[in-house]
Amino acid sequence: MGFRKKNSRKVRKKSIEIDITWLLVGVLALVLAFMFIRGSLTNSSSTKATGLPLFVPSKVGNSAVFGDPTKADVVIFEYSDFACPACQYFAATTFPKLKSLIESGEIAYVAKYFIAVQGHKPLAEPAIVVAECVRKVNPEKYWEFRDAVFGYLSKGVEVKELDNYYQSLVKLAQLPTAHQKEVWRCVEKYKDNPAQVYAEDQSYVLNNIAPVEVPLEYIKSNPQIARQQPRIMLDVLGTPFFVLCKGPLEENHKECTGYPVIGAVSYESLKQIIDTLKTN
Repeated sequence: MGFRKKNSRKVRKKSIEIDITWLLVGVLALVLAFMFIRGSLTNSSSTKATGLPLFVPSKVGNSAVFGDPTKADVVIFEYSDFACPACQYFAATTFPKLKSLIESGEIAYVAKYFIAVQGHKPLAEPAIVVAECVRKVNPEKYWEFRDAVFGYLSKGVEVKELDNYYQSLVKLAQLPTAHQKEVWRCVEKYKDNPAQVYAEDQSYVLNNIAPVEVPLEYIKSNPQIARQQPRIMLDVLGTPFFVLCKGPLEENHKECTGYPVIGAVSYESLKQIIDTLKTN
């Protein structure tokens, strides 16, 4: 009897030790699970604070800027080329409606160049060269000239003589004679190798944006993209495309991570995204 009592006490003691051990394991597991969930929420909040998947980088750099990215609620980066028909359509229909939001300080707008179609180069490259030369000589004229180029090329232009095409673009800027001469001197520097003028933008898209993985939540929320089943941004990139970042940006040279919009979208569609970024 004594042996049995003693043995049973040992068994109960051992059972209690086992129960305490499992209890501690359970508590530890709960703590680890809580830390993991908290960490996940913290990490996701940095890229999804707005309820939108923010996953594509952009930065102002040395680009034309309309408005002030360091004060605006939203910064829109446009990647386009002058010869792209969809870009011309967007410039004629949606961009004019955005100007009031830019002028009120609600958004800032950054013009970037990206030629996705090789066949656009004969028209687009000279136009980019002249646009950037106009910006250097008379920055206030840039956005007006940009609108004029999109409108001019939308009517259908054939390039027979390159110098004549350059001259027609320079005249389109409607600058004073002295400024026209300065622009032409600038054009002479770049016209033998026009790609160097937009090489930084082109390279940034191909190296920093194109390889970015497209999250499933973005695909599911975009029916036209879902059909393409993209893995990376390169699978869906065309012109125009946009990256919308939540502002204000601390500094123009720093990257922001934003929400990509593909194609010549309507003002209403862009405004909805702008409002979402502003209010979250």
